[in-house]
Amino acid sequence: MAVAARRKPPAAGKGRQKGVPNKVTRDSREMAARLVTDPAYVANLRERLVEGKAPHMETLLHHYAYGKPKETVDGTLTHLHKVYGWQD
Repeated sequence: MAVAARRKPPAAGKGRQKGVPNKVTRDSREMAARLVTDPAYVANLRERLVEGKAPHMETLLHHYAYGKPKETVDGTLTHLHKVYGWQD
């Protein structure tokens, strides 16, 4: 008895090749870059930063300028002791 030939899945060969960036992603990045480099946006952002009305952007800029602080977990449950009134 002959072995049946393997068939390709119906979608085989369709779509973009591996390693080719998604066009929508590329277009979105280009649009975002145009928006954030617009002089009017930059001036408005500067104003909001000075007034303290852009906390997320301020935090991001600090991380870019000085590095993001290392986050560590010490493994203690002191907050649970306080919440539930547990004794040591």
